[in-house]
Amino acid sequence: MKRVCAIMLLLGLVTAAFAQGKDAVIGDGAENTADGDYATVSGGKENTSPGYGTVIGGGIRNQATSRFVTVAGGTYNLGSGDNTTISGGQSNQAAAKSTVIGGGENNKALGSCTVIAGGSKNEATADTSTICGGVENKTEGMGSTVAGGRQNFAGAVCGTVGGGNFNRVETESEYGTVAGGANNRVSQPYATVPGGLYNNANGFASFAAGRKAAANHAGCFVWADAQDRYIESQDRNQFIVRAQGGVWFGDDSYPNFKKDAFIQTTAKNAYLSRETGQWEIPSDRDLKEDFEAVDQKDILDKVAELPITSWRYKGEDASVKHLGPVAQDFHATFDLGSSGTSITPTDLDGVALAAIQALVVELEEADARIAELEERLNALEEK
Repeated sequence: MKRVCAIMLLLGLVTAAFAQGKDAVIGDGAENTADGDYATVSGGKENTSPGYGTVIGGGIRNQATSRFVTVAGGTYNLGSGDNTTISGGQSNQAAAKSTVIGGGENNKALGSCTVIAGGSKNEATADTSTICGGVENKTEGMGSTVAGGRQNFAGAVCGTVGGGNFNRVETESEYGTVAGGANNRVSQPYATVPGGLYNNANGFASFAAGRKAAANHAGCFVWADAQDRYIESQDRNQFIVRAQGGVWFGDDSYPNFKKDAFIQTTAKNAYLSRETGQWEIPSDRDLKEDFEAVDQKDILDKVAELPITSWRYKGEDASVKHLGPVAQDFHATFDLGSSGTSITPTDLDGVALAAIQALVVELEEADARIAELEERLNALEEK
């Protein structure tokens, strides 16, 4: 009786595990096979290890069919590329050499040296590309990365999608980046969308952010506010901002928009009027100090001596003409302002007003002299 029981036990072990490869090992489990030389199946059920030097740690119905494949566990995982690793999960495929799948389900590492950390239904089809997680993400560019999110696509060499939904770095946009958001697209090299919604960076090294910003030309920066309509660049190297509530530049952390301000700064609270389109330059007495009276006649005399010429800026079309002094002459004559190469509107207006006041005095004196002479003439005629 003891002999019959021993035979039955031995038959049960044979049907449960088959280690046919040279020095192959099956540690435990049921219906596992280790057909590859030096293959190991540590446990689990219905695992198959026909590859050379392969390892299956456990799980159910995992396969290690190529050389030096490791499947740590999970179920229905397939390692068919040399030197691949599947840490776990379900129905994952590591089909190219030196690929890694950390877990998740229905992920496919189809390019050599690719990595899928987890998630579901992700495909890393280009060599050395990476998908960190998410759902239905895909890499087709060598060295490209999708960090996560859903249905994102990195199709260019070294293209990057940080996350979000339905974002795309197109095939010809190497080194392009979409950091996140939804429905954003990069279609040219080195272009960037940092996030937002429905933004398109379609120019070389362009930047589009916000909502429905379209940087369609090389070197353009387009930032759009939350309005539901597209704003697009018109030519190369443009800087475009759509901000319905206004634009603020400053050196503190407390924006305080004036009611009429479109562009405002903290530099003495100057601002561009939304209504008139003109710069409002503060001239409040409380903002000023060290007041001194001026000699208007002296200023008028200096204005009379100030060289005034017509000219154009370098690079302007030959048909464009301007009229006025150069900053060096103006500064040497009046010693106003902080720069010898620029003239502020405030100083220019102040000189003009002082000269006008001097002319008014001269005209008044001339009128008085004329009136006096007319009286003398009338007196002589009456004699």
